[in-house]
Amino acid sequence: MGFGNTGITCLKEDHQGIVWAGTQLGLIRFDGVRSIKYVPKPGDANSLSNEFINDLYEDRDGNLWVATRNGLTCIDPSRKKFTRYYMDSDDTTSIPGNGIYQLLPDSDSTFLMVCGAKGFGRFDLKRRKVKRLNPSISSESEKSGQTSSGIFEVYMTSNQDLFIRTNVGILQYDSNKNLLTDIQDSISGIRGVDNFADLFVSQNGDLWLTNAKGVLFKWLPGHYLVCIEDSLITSAFASVEFRIFDFDQQNILLTSAAHCLLVDKVCGYVRPLEVRADQRSKINYSLARTCIQTSTGIRNNRYKSG
Repeated sequence: MGFGNTGITCLKEDHQGIVWAGTQLGLIRFDGVRSIKYVPKPGDANSLSNEFINDLYEDRDGNLWVATRNGLTCIDPSRKKFTRYYMDSDDTTSIPGNGIYQLLPDSDSTFLMVCGAKGFGRFDLKRRKVKRLNPSISSESEKSGQTSSGIFEVYMTSNQDLFIRTNVGILQYDSNKNLLTDIQDSISGIRGVDNFADLFVSQNGDLWLTNAKGVLFKWLPGHYLVCIEDSLITSAFASVEFRIFDFDQQNILLTSAAHCLLVDKVCGYVRPLEVRADQRSKINYSLARTCIQTSTGIRNNRYKSG
């Protein structure tokens, strides 16, 4: 059955190999043969908090956390139990906001949640409580009069450094001071690059960034910054939305609404993704945002690499 045309927003493969698809109209569980759809049920607390799903996260106990436009839902797949979490203005340990855009690992017992204009927080899995993180900002953009109006996406490096995309650019998070600052790297030359359009942390620890001109950068904070200017990238991705993924150990994958390119992680060689003739008509490039790295390759709802 698969996923069909359901407006997929995110995909997650759990520890059992089950693929979960978050959509604009609910959550789909797909085991490779059969798909089951979960939706909010009026008056039933044992269901999703909202049908529009933004992100999915699996904790070490196998629970699936579902970030939605209106609340957070925890699913225990073994017991088929749903638990909802909402912001409570009278409880500072509740989630920062009901609109949740991103979930990402923090430690074995915590994860981070991004709530846009409401900031972000650290969810304690044991206590089921949140420590709201509303960092102060100390950056050149703030000094020049630009004000940050929210946290849109958080990126974590292999050594646990956090970089945060705001409306005034990408800032670095100092967890000891709970402070957002300009990027603390005077060695690589990253401070000379602006107008970042996307950022991706590769499995080998490199950060890959793009700007609005379609230029790709490979960055290892505190060490080096490599600029990859290629006509294929510029012509395909300048001024359009696209995403970056690990394709395999040797390449990253750039995807947009109309193109897929492979970039060699070491030498920066760029080439189009080769697709078998019988697969071309099945690929929906507009679903580039819903690719995931699974145990058997890159997937979107119609295509699997390899």
